[in-house]
Amino acid sequence: MRVIAIDIGLTGAIASVDTRGYSRIDDMPTLLAEEASKQAKRRIDGHALAQILRQHVPVDDTAMVLMEDVQARPFGRQNGAQHGNSMQSQGSLMRSRGVVEGVADCLRLKITVVQPQ
Repeated sequence: MRVIAIDIGLTGAIASVDTRGYSRIDDMPTLLAEEASKQAKRRIDGHALAQILRQHVPVDDTAMVLMEDVQARPFGRQNGAQHGNSMQSQGSLMRSRGVVEGVADCLRLKITVVQPQ
C-alpha cells in the first residue's frame, strides 16, 4: 500500500510513501503547449505522468492518491487582502486537474480530493 500526494500545478510534484517508509518525489512532467501563447507556454505531459505514477504504484500494488480540491477563484479582495487567481491561471489549473484525473482514471487509481488548508 502506498500513499501518493499530487500537487497539480505546472511546477508541482508527485510524492509517495509506502508502508515500509520508502519515499519518492518527482517533479510534475510538463511539455511545451502546441498552442503556446504568452500566458500559457507549458502543460502537463499526460503520458509522462502515467509513467511516473506507474513507477510509484506497480500494477499489482494498491494506493491512496490525494489531490487538493482546487477551485477557480475570481481575483479580488476580501477583508482588505488580495486573493484569487487570474483567469489564465484558473484555466491552467483546471486543465491540469483534468489531466491528472484522466491519467489516474486510465491507471485505475482512485483519487481522494482533500480540502486546502
